[in-house]
Amino acid sequence: MLEPDFDVIVAGGGLTGTIAAQAISYYSKQNLKILVVDRNPEHLPGRKSAPGWTCGDACSKEAVDYMTERIKVPWTRPEIEHDVKGVMAFSPDYETAIPFDGAGYMLNRQKLPEIQNARTKKMGVEFDFEINLSGLIYDGTQVVGIQGVDYKTKQPYKKTAKLVVDATGITSMLRNQLENSTKVERKIDRRDVESTGRHIMYFEQGENDLAQFDPDYCIIHLDQDIAPGGYGWVFPKGDNKVNIGLGVEKSILEQRNKRLGKSDNVASLRSEERRVGKECRSRWSPYH
Repeated sequence: MLEPDFDVIVAGGGLTGTIAAQAISYYSKQNLKILVVDRNPEHLPGRKSAPGWTCGDACSKEAVDYMTERIKVPWTRPEIEHDVKGVMAFSPDYETAIPFDGAGYMLNRQKLPEIQNARTKKMGVEFDFEINLSGLIYDGTQVVGIQGVDYKTKQPYKKTAKLVVDATGITSMLRNQLENSTKVERKIDRRDVESTGRHIMYFEQGENDLAQFDPDYCIIHLDQDIAPGGYGWVFPKGDNKVNIGLGVEKSILEQRNKRLGKSDNVASLRSEERRVGKECRSRWSPYH
């Protein structure tokens, strides 16, 4: 085997991939040659879908403090957009509310990957963008690299390393092709997957209704007719800005549709959640 191109290749340049690269760089005292490979253009880091949204705006202060302490990369403003005191979960009839207290942050998922990439580069990590990875390179039973196509040149792409980290997410082509491990689940059970949809909205202040919007708490709506197998959420991102959306589990959505005689999908449920919130309980009016 020839000398590898890199010490470490991190496949996937989202939040997980860049944090992994930063951690490796920090603990190796920047003495390792590290490459992060991502399918997105450089100006759209961390994008997970064609519409461009990335879920995961909320995180605990404890997690951010842990990361800051361990790899010395603090998250500040503007990637941290808003502070919260915890989560409030509501029953479908709003008669029961369960608080989960604990300081946390609402993240700006547009600014965060841009800042993450810049910080990662400052730590000596290299990037290759617009690479469509299709598989692993083996030397016998050992993974020694990645391969695919360079979108920019339309040419085959191959890079080798002493260690490959797969951070390409739930639909990973790399994990699906893993040949020699019984410890890794190659394909994810669809029952463990939530389909999500969300809006980032600004609104005009109206009558207060803390079951619909609370600037200090992330709100969870546990209603299996609105979000079967999952939940609806209203996460504050400021005094007049909100992340509103829902997650559903497909097989339970099919059961719900059959029970109610409907044919909803995530998009129609998302629209229904917004309509019900505005007409029945909400006292805020979106304007953007």
